[in-house]
Amino acid sequence: MAEYLLSMAEAFQRFMPEVDDIACRTMTYSRLNEFKAGVVEGDIVVAKEGMVLTTELVSAFENERLGALFVTGSLLAPNATIAEPEIEWSPLLKVKGNVVTKNLCLAGSASEIDGDVTADGVLFGFYNHGQMRIRGTTKAELILASDYEFIFDGPVERKHVASWDGRLNIPVDYERERLDRILVPAVLDETNFIHDDVVLDRLSRGLPILRPEAEIGSQPQLQLSEKGEARLTELRARRHRGEEITRLDFKECGLRFAPDQLKEFAGARELVLSKNRIRKLPAWIGSFAQLEVLKLEDCGLATLPRKVAQLPRLRRLELAENPIKSLPFGPDSFRALEILSIGEIYSSRSADFTANLDLSLFPSLRVVEQRYEIDAIEYRDSHDLWNNPQLEILDIGWAALTHGLPAGLLRAKNLRALATKVNKAQLNSVLCRMPAFERLEYLAIGYTDLSSRQLSQLHDALPRAFISCSSVDGKHDYDFPEWERLSQAERDFRDDRTAEALAALDEMTSSLDLRRPLVPFRLHAKLMMLAVKVRWVAADEEQDRGRRQAMAESALQWADRVLSILPAGAEGCWYLDAHELWLVRLQCFYGRAVGHALRASPDPVAATAALDAAQEEVDRFLLPVLRDGKETAIIRSLRARIPD
Repeated sequence: MAEYLLSMAEAFQRFMPEVDDIACRTMTYSRLNEFKAGVVEGDIVVAKEGMVLTTELVSAFENERLGALFVTGSLLAPNATIAEPEIEWSPLLKVKGNVVTKNLCLAGSASEIDGDVTADGVLFGFYNHGQMRIRGTTKAELILASDYEFIFDGPVERKHVASWDGRLNIPVDYERERLDRILVPAVLDETNFIHDDVVLDRLSRGLPILRPEAEIGSQPQLQLSEKGEARLTELRARRHRGEEITRLDFKECGLRFAPDQLKEFAGARELVLSKNRIRKLPAWIGSFAQLEVLKLEDCGLATLPRKVAQLPRLRRLELAENPIKSLPFGPDSFRALEILSIGEIYSSRSADFTANLDLSLFPSLRVVEQRYEIDAIEYRDSHDLWNNPQLEILDIGWAALTHGLPAGLLRAKNLRALATKVNKAQLNSVLCRMPAFERLEYLAIGYTDLSSRQLSQLHDALPRAFISCSSVDGKHDYDFPEWERLSQAERDFRDDRTAEALAALDEMTSSLDLRRPLVPFRLHAKLMMLAVKVRWVAADEEQDRGRRQAMAESALQWADRVLSILPAGAEGCWYLDAHELWLVRLQCFYGRAVGHALRASPDPVAATAALDAAQEEVDRFLLPVLRDGKETAIIRSLRARIPD
């Protein structure tokens, strides 16, 4: 057996001359010259057991940067689990002969076997960069594709084929939803996503990843997850200490069902089951008569039980990222519901239902977030889906309204904030109809093909509304020169070069009309946020009394100026544009507090009121989704600056 190195170009010319783009095929990209190809003339024989990486097959190459390994003979490792070292990139493996191994685990290469592949156990592919072509006969007990492509040119002899999101040219016995019927629970999460590292570890240690043969294909017995058990134990301990249990948080606990033990806490006001693959909500949750908030994001639900819809106090319902196809409407359904999120961002499974949801069936509904994977919607003037006088905030995403703004939407007379795409095709209907929304204070139009001139028309038609967009004249945030200048100002601020940061911010704000800047909203929001934040932080840290007072006065003025530009309602700022404007609003409260506390004529009452407002909004919006307490700590530290 001869072992030697070649340049990548020479090796491919000799062994794979049909490949035109070597860098892409080997995923070495622009660094092709940094790698060598290892060549083995003859067979590679591996006597080891356990895990053996492809970069360890030839000891002479272990310290080389291999872009490919070419074997003119066969790879014989009958007792080993052969695996690739990296998922993002691994050396291409080209074997002219056969491969014999216990398990073959593939990830980040695009490789080929010209002969037969015989795996006593598993042929496993687990990353979307990878591809394996086998030209001979394939024999394996299990072929498992997590997120990987197998191309079988020859016959395939196997007992089982399973796939989470793989790409195979042979039939699959167990798809994503049924993987728990063939694989052991240890290698799956509650969504049946395959834990690649656990699979590799078990295979390397000789542990099974298949359920016992007699159980394969049967519905597995449901068991409460370890995280679920731990949460229940914690809740019981708190109750034993005399605490009132009002919130049940089982988010991301690996649940496959809603455990009956939750009935012990039927007096709870909030139940969080988000990001668990429970698939079906039990009707007994309808007995939680005090329940006000129910969070079910990404639970695999297609509908809800009628008794849950009839909860008398349910005011907030989160159903996003579920394939909802129906809801149990009726005279007592959703009568107290004020806030609803529904629909899937990257799926069309429930798009039609979500897009055509009749909001008049929710008598108390104020806030709606709808998501659907549709490019364009055929809403017509005859549609009457928004006839709800309570509706204040409506986010219908970025699907284009083919016929423009439908007349039926004007029945939502109390609308304050709206997110909908406005392109050139919708502009005329928006200019004509949207001024009828007398209370509208916020319009988010997303990525648009409108020019700055057309955006000016929109501003003229809606002078009381804050308008945000993600692009202007076909350019995004980073295409504007202000973006780099703003980024530099932010770096200056972080590096304590406050004077330089303020000078840059003053120059940018003086050249833009902050009410209608005609720039993408992230740039706009970042500019307003820094204009306030740099000043209040500088005032808070300044040791010289005179400069501190001057900076505090400036922070107060800028906080008031920005708040006068933002939409007045906190909910609109939170629910639209990914909270960007709400974060600006929060900085304005801090600026007000510091300004009132440290200016030449301090106003402790006004400073306290600003921080109380900030804390109320943090408690209301931020803490339910991000409970790290960072903003609360900032508020607490600023309270200490308020003079007695």
